[in-house]
Amino acid sequence: MLGKLGSLLGIGGAAAAVAAAATANSPAAPEYTPYTKAYANHIYNMLFCDRPQAYAPLPGRAPTEWHKVLFAKKFDARQIAALAADPNTESRVRAVAYHLLRMHGATVPKRQLLGVIVEMPIEGSGLDVLAAFVDGRVRYLNHAPSLTIIEDEPSVQPVLQRLLATAQGIVDSLGPWDQPRLPPPAPERFRLSFIVSDGLYFGDLPMSALTEDPRAAPIMQHATELLQLVTKLGKDGVRVSPDGEHTEELN
Repeated sequence: MLGKLGSLLGIGGAAAAVAAAATANSPAAPEYTPYTKAYANHIYNMLFCDRPQAYAPLPGRAPTEWHKVLFAKKFDARQIAALAADPNTESRVRAVAYHLLRMHGATVPKRQLLGVIVEMPIEGSGLDVLAAFVDGRVRYLNHAPSLTIIEDEPSVQPVLQRLLATAQGIVDSLGPWDQPRLPPPAPERFRLSFIVSDGLYFGDLPMSALTEDPRAAPIMQHATELLQLVTKLGKDGVRVSPDGEHTEELN
């Protein structure tokens, strides 16, 4: 059945439509602007961890310890690799560290999943994006746009872990390529992106195909369950940003 999933998601063989955002000779990913609000576009692009400059310390802000490692004047592969491998470091920071290692031609472990991003255009309204990370964090950026941030919420963890386990099973059967990240999905299409130690993998398929494969459907099911929980938590007041409150996430 994997072959069918590969066909639906545009994955497999020399024509694989999976992506690693950078190699030693390629530029950083483009900055896309699917939203009308600048803060939402900033958050959207940060989710994919393929634009290291977006994570640099802001002017006038004291750098954190991970800033000092990632943005030292002299590239230190050993320190950056240690940061990337540290399970106590935030998943997105680890992903940026792996990205920098790949950009400098360093060897990185293969197929270590750090996060899953689900993108679904809403007809006539914009783009909904749900991002779930192995450290238990969740971000939901809706078409309005508004942002819900889940940092430490036990109620989401069971479904989050099911989503990640299903995603890891897909990642284990795939491999990244060396092209930059594509623009957000077109209307009537659905995109899954996998943030992985050796690159950014993704699959893009029509909405009508979501139930046609027994391995694509569980991802959608778990993502829907997680989205329902996150939406409820957002309504209950769990760190929601209606208009740019969190434009400086991780800085």
